[in-house]
Amino acid sequence: NLCNIRKMVLLVPFFLLGCTQAVLNHFNEEILEKNNDAFILVPKYTILYSSTFLYPKYVEYKLSKGILTNINKPNRVLLNFHLANYNAPKYNFSESGFEEGHLLPKRYFDSIHEGVLYENFLISPQTEKLNSSPWLVIENLIYNLSIDTNISNVHVICGGLSDSTSKKLNNVFTIPDYYYKVVLVDRKENIFPRFEIFGYLLPNKTDVKCKCNYIKSVKEIEEITGFNFFQNLKISNIENLKKNNSTHLNTKCNQNCIQKSKSTK
Repeated sequence: NLCNIRKMVLLVPFFLLGCTQAVLNHFNEEILEKNNDAFILVPKYTILYSSTFLYPKYVEYKLSKGILTNINKPNRVLLNFHLANYNAPKYNFSESGFEEGHLLPKRYFDSIHEGVLYENFLISPQTEKLNSSPWLVIENLIYNLSIDTNISNVHVICGGLSDSTSKKLNNVFTIPDYYYKVVLVDRKENIFPRFEIFGYLLPNKTDVKCKCNYIKSVKEIEEITGFNFFQNLKISNIENLKKNNSTHLNTKCNQNCIQKSKSTK
């Protein structure tokens, strides 16, 4: 009954130990109901899904040695309870000019039962140029970092950004104007620097360019999204890391973009 549900809601924050403070800030029943959001929590990823805009605002996962690793302790939680039996609608993107942008890459679905179960909650419309170029390049970068023998894990958070003026597909699905992705690299204890962090804010356009053109500090992305990333991780200098993207990764990124630009001339 409703009384028991409310009690469950009050207890949930005590066992959501793996979930970031960013989502917890948007987690309580009142805010979920006001925003008409669904909060999906399974062992290997977290989703904050907007049933108003019909795309995920926030997806979080962690990779180690190229595979998903647990970030959440409960087996499965789906809130708000009004949406407990709600299935994200599936849209045929084939003739829309957009592609299915998977905010959790499909390559990891085979390793998780919940991947198929919640696949529709992980899809958002992306232009073909964004989906096949910078978004894919960043996903491959993250995967390659995760299989680096000097790296313990790579923590990823991403989502779409829009407002009431954003365009819609079929007058139903809101098309995000931008996508953000923030990445925290956790190296092994004897490797310096132990942590590196970087972020991107990518326009959902047909003329999107090399990913290096869209580097943003994680602090800037926090200000835009209203989220507070990685607060559950015990990293003493996390706020300084957020203000300053990885110099090493950015330098390498810029060199790659310059080389790519030269090769296409």
